[in-house]
Amino acid sequence: MTFENYLKGTPKISDLKDGDRVLILESCSHHVSCDDIGRVKIPRWLSSFTGKKLSFDVVAGLDPLQRPVTDYSLVVQCGGCMLTRKQLHNRLHDAVRAGIPVTNYGMTIAYVQGIYKRAIAPFVKDSQEGELYL
Repeated sequence: MTFENYLKGTPKISDLKDGDRVLILESCSHHVSCDDIGRVKIPRWLSSFTGKKLSFDVVAGLDPLQRPVTDYSLVVQCGGCMLTRKQLHNRLHDAVRAGIPVTNYGMTIAYVQGIYKRAIAPFVKDSQEGELYL
């Protein structure tokens, strides 16, 4: 379920508009560095790529959301190395069900850096036609 949702959700980065709110979900509650990937780099890259004034909320660990998930235009989940598969699915379930695009750190970075299609190609090739499913 999740990978397919990421494939559908990642290109929606291009649809973000001024004032949209983006939810960054971090699985662990790590020590935050000054150039943190989820709190600094990804917000900067998304804002730069879209050219839009976006708002970002970060939720760490398994903390509850401070707003309804429907307030967000995009959800960016970290790699989820500190979560079980079930926890990851449960965490994204409400967003997917509400039709909110979801992606993850790696796919977001690939998209804004212009290498998304190349990065996902090994995982989405049609075995007969060699076409990408997007």
